[in-house]
Amino acid sequence: EAADGSDCFAVPLLAPDAWDVRVVVALVSSAPKAVSSRDGMRLAADSLFYPAWVAGADADLACARAAIAARDLAALGRVTEHSAFKMHAVGFGLEPPLVYWRSATLACIERVWALRRAGAAAYVTMDAGPQVKVLCDPESARAVEAALADVPGVERVVACKLGGGAEVVS
Repeated sequence: EAADGSDCFAVPLLAPDAWDVRVVVALVSSAPKAVSSRDGMRLAADSLFYPAWVAGADADLACARAAIAARDLAALGRVTEHSAFKMHAVGFGLEPPLVYWRSATLACIERVWALRRAGAAAYVTMDAGPQVKVLCDPESARAVEAALADVPGVERVVACKLGGGAEVVS
């Protein structure tokens, strides 16, 4: 509630080893973004889609928390994917549009959707940028890695398990 955000902090909902979920990341571009995420969020309020995105955030968060508590990857994946696309729609709704995606971004999304239609438990998420992150189960992780590595324009694919919280290292 503090205007400067000083009262905002994250709290883990599960221990890292409580649920075996994998994250596969397709690095589409290592170049700096033309518009930083911080600047993009400043512009976002001017999008006609911004009010709807903000209005749905609490419901999305509640669905995500319930999915995590139930260890329901399909439910978590659906809400995460939908939320990420709503965030990017905010940028698309600006004049001029703010589009972080590259052609490889869309190609990665289509590959993940094809894998899911074929039975893989794999769901796209993204932050403000061209990189594609995929939440998946351990059984689907290798197929997701291979499919994304084969997309023209993908610089590198990184796969990992969930980790612990942030640490300060001196």
